[in-house]
Amino acid sequence: DHGVACTIPGLGPLWPSCELRTRRIEIRDGYALFKDVKWPIDPMIGVIGTAPDGEDVSTGFVFNGGGNMDSRMITKGVTVWLPVRVPGALLAMGDIHATMGDGEVIGNGLEIAGEIVVRVRLVKNFTLNWPVTETRDAWFVNTRGATCDEAIEAGYKEMQRLISQAYAWDMTDTAIYMSLQGYLESNQACLTPDEGGNTFRVGTPKVATKPRLIG
Repeated sequence: DHGVACTIPGLGPLWPSCELRTRRIEIRDGYALFKDVKWPIDPMIGVIGTAPDGEDVSTGFVFNGGGNMDSRMITKGVTVWLPVRVPGALLAMGDIHATMGDGEVIGNGLEIAGEIVVRVRLVKNFTLNWPVTETRDAWFVNTRGATCDEAIEAGYKEMQRLISQAYAWDMTDTAIYMSLQGYLESNQACLTPDEGGNTFRVGTPKVATKPRLIG
């Protein structure tokens, strides 16, 4: 019936203008109530990923196996495609938000307790360099980088590879298409490079007459 959101010292671009504050926010009849404003909740998973094949990675960070991606697209009914790099994948998830804006600008959404029900499927003999979110209408590659440019470039390159592979187009035609039909959105814009950098999602609409990018 409620969630919590707070400012965190030093975290996010708005911290210099803020005080340290925690808000207990009521959730009623499917709406979040903040002061005199309300809006529909859309619960999402902040952290989801598989284990790396090298050194351990904290669940507070994002890497090419997922982690703290904080994409508000990861909600009920979507599919998250994750690379598998170790036996058993070692899938983990948590950090549930009732609602969250793009960028998670203060470092948290409307934090809530909850349970997650998932169905796991394995696709063999397929290369995936970054996690991909599949919604009803679109595909999104989720990436991070020490700089925004680095994260964005990684996302565009992986999406270009996936489209080219699925549609049997060369890289040039794929690049032209992506410039005409694509999305670039912020997942998380509150971290410094030392804290893991910022994360983005690069998207493209689904096309009913073309093959699926994955699966």
